Amino acid sequence: MAGGQYLDPHPRDEDCDEHIENILIICQQNADCFGDPVIDIVNRACKKVVDYGDSIGSRETKDGYQLFEQSVWSSPEEQRDAQCRLLAHSLWIIDPQTLLEKELRVGFRYQLATLPAEARVFTWIDEQQSNPDKTRAEIESQYLSIRVADTVEDIEAWVASYLDFGVNPNGSEQTVIEWSNEAAEMIDDIRI
Repeated sequence: MAGGQYLDPHPRDEDCDEHIENILIICQQNADCFGDPVIDIVNRACKKVVDYGDSIGSRETKDGYQLFEQSVWSSPEEQRDAQCRLLAHSLWIIDPQTLLEKELRVGFRYQLATLPAEARVFTWIDEQQSNPDKTRAEIESQYLSIRVADTVEDIEAWVASYLDFGVNPNGSEQTVIEWSNEAAEMIDDIRI
């Protein structure tokens, strides 16, 4: 079955009335986003989604940092398992310091390039960065597909918008179906 144990794709020939969005949080343990834990920002964003709980729900993966490390530094079998688990998430939130870790850059470039087109990746620049302009320039030059938030309101709005319009079957049914099938096919390719 496409996606195996990692992802159950929505059949292309059936309606998709409900979707649980997997949100991947890749943050070092002490990382805050504009002074708030990322999970708090995600929870506030979810409350803004009109159909939240009806046609869309979310499930956060908070051990994303460890999962990502596993995708880079483990045995080949554990790396494939981690890569498949990562692909089952179409919304990634990554703290900027993690993105800039030299040891993880190749892994991020590989993983981000394999994400389906419907996926989104967000990070932020706040006052905790010692040189915010340099940090932004480095992230934007290394990773073209990542949106960089300047305020907590930006990242909250982007998460809410993605959940409400990007992966909500009530309006974006075909996007949800295509993402789930494309991700499942990519997972199958990794598992071979």
